[in-house]
Amino acid sequence: MGEMTDTPMKANSTPRARWLLWTGLILMEMVLVAISYGASHPIYVGEFQGLGAWVEFDNFSSISNRGEYIYEKGKPLTYRIRIKNLTNESPSRVEIQSSLHSDGMECTGKTYSYGSRLPGAPLSPVYNTPIAPGQDYVYSTLYDIPADICPSSAHLKVFLVVYTRNAGVKSNALVSPVHFQIR
Repeated sequence: MGEMTDTPMKANSTPRARWLLWTGLILMEMVLVAISYGASHPIYVGEFQGLGAWVEFDNFSSISNRGEYIYEKGKPLTYRIRIKNLTNESPSRVEIQSSLHSDGMECTGKTYSYGSRLPGAPLSPVYNTPIAPGQDYVYSTLYDIPADICPSSAHLKVFLVVYTRNAGVKSNALVSPVHFQIR
């Protein structure tokens, strides 16, 4: 007859079998962490005129203990912007542009005030599109981080210009709640 225990693992189990089980679980966790390393999740940036905006940072080297994505100088910073029409109405046209801005930095004779654009080409092209109700518009952007940039933190802005059917124009800048670091 079998032994009665409070956990199924203890019944008819040897220490070697328990060790194999725990080793397998730890290895599986390590594999899952390795697969997800370097992959971000969409971050909600905000909403304007019924259009929701999300950003997804890619190719970062790590994440700081404050939740900032870490990028290396001289390497590319890539991100994806997703705009979704959350309303039942379709604007005649939407202009979308994103840019990368300094959180303020100073080193070796260079000073960037808070909100100033990063050096190089931190502006994405302007994307013009109609977005039907419930539809998404996604684009990717690459920023080549200059090798001589000061180590610092920075943030992303998404600019939206919405042209309504009745010839109205409204615009706004949404600021990402998550910052990134350049080291």
